[in-house]
Amino acid sequence: MQSSRKLCFLRAEQEVEGEDEPNCRSSSRRRRSSGSGFPLSFHGITSLLRGLVKKKSLHDGRYLHSHIVSIGYDLYTFISNGIIQFYAMCGEVAEATSAFKSSPSPNVYSWNFLLIAYGHKGHLDNAWELFCDMPTRNIVSWNVVIKEYGQQGKYEEVLSCYEQLQNEGLSPDVVTYVSIL
Repeated sequence: MQSSRKLCFLRAEQEVEGEDEPNCRSSSRRRRSSGSGFPLSFHGITSLLRGLVKKKSLHDGRYLHSHIVSIGYDLYTFISNGIIQFYAMCGEVAEATSAFKSSPSPNVYSWNFLLIAYGHKGHLDNAWELFCDMPTRNIVSWNVVIKEYGQQGKYEEVLSCYEQLQNEGLSPDVVTYVSIL
């Protein structure tokens, strides 16, 4: 019962837009795990993940992650991406990598979140290797690499990446230009 109360409390702390029921216990629209009393709606889980990303609450995020796995919601790519993003933003490269490897079907967002994890920790060689292995890259992928190289004072790499992104047919955006400066 302690765990369901904790998850209800976590959920209550989040500002869930459009939530029509303030309490955590009753809703015919929500699925429940075996007797836990915790609302297991997709919307509720994603709202919790978003809130924990903002708070960078590692303990609560790990707890929620284990709950997500226990109910099988980690099989949804969108939720899997939220888990990867959570660990990336908390600076937990190993856990972000583990979540990435467990992802049912990683997409460009999954790859970008992992790239952010490596970049934020200053693991530029790993970030570049990951970047080169990406099946698909978008402007966010390039911006992460450019930003991280710039923050490490690797200006030749910044300009090289800028040229390469244009060679791939992508157009720089405001974030690209700010990262270059």
